[in-house]
Amino acid sequence: MSEHYVCFVPMKANFIPNGAARDAAIAILRKAWPRAREITSETSDYVVFRDCGENLESVRCPHCDTTLDIDLWQDRMDDDFSEERGFRLDALPMPCCGVTSTLNELRYDWPQGFSRFALVATHSGGKVPQELLARLESALGCRLRVIYQMY
Repeated sequence: MSEHYVCFVPMKANFIPNGAARDAAIAILRKAWPRAREITSETSDYVVFRDCGENLESVRCPHCDTTLDIDLWQDRMDDDFSEERGFRLDALPMPCCGVTSTLNELRYDWPQGFSRFALVATHSGGKVPQELLARLESALGCRLRVIYQMY
């Protein structure tokens, strides 16, 4: 049976909220989802990739919406990553239109992202309500990307 999680990451990959903000966000999620088996926050020393697991369908250019070749995307992921520093998120020209973008700016279907901080909870399904997302963004002091993970 598949495991489902929802991962909230800051839109700005290097943003890390303070401890009080993290605690407040966890409390908001616990109240909203009392049946969640697990609600945690994670902080990394460097930017890591937060994937959607089996949900990934495509990767598209944020400028011209062209679907990117998965092998090319994987090559860009490999080139951008360092074991010592994580992802650099260098802006590179898109093969389709030539406009520069980082890996974090690509359009992932389903959403994926890069961050040093993440709030993760087991999830029984369904879309995160906009009002819950707004409360989490207010508590953490940043805009969030919601990543639905299935493994």
